[in-house]
Amino acid sequence: MSDKVAILVLAGTESYEGMARVVNALIAVKEYRDAGEDVKLIFDGEGTRWVEKFSNPDQSYRELYEEVKDKVSVCAYCAGAFNVKKSVEEQNLPLADEFEGHPSVRSLIKDGYQVITF
Repeated sequence: MSDKVAILVLAGTESYEGMARVVNALIAVKEYRDAGEDVKLIFDGEGTRWVEKFSNPDQSYRELYEEVKDKVSVCAYCAGAFNVKKSVEEQNLPLADEFEGHPSVRSLIKDGYQVITF
């Protein structure tokens, strides 16, 4: 197993199932980071809406998000498509746009990252 992991959050914000998926992604990122492994958390697709949700101080699991925020990047195209680019910029998060405005999954794999989706 690789000691380099990229976790993609695609889960939307409108259901308990989506909340469970993003929380599990945050916990996985924390676990890999705490173990000293190279981990990235990429919000993509409708998952980009979580970035805006977590900017609210009253949002559940915001503290966990803040703990791993230094590992976060956001799909540039999807941040615009889902109207969260302003929140991404306000949080000083990097935009991933390596392939046609999106993060490059191919490059991640080529660079030795195991890709996990939530």
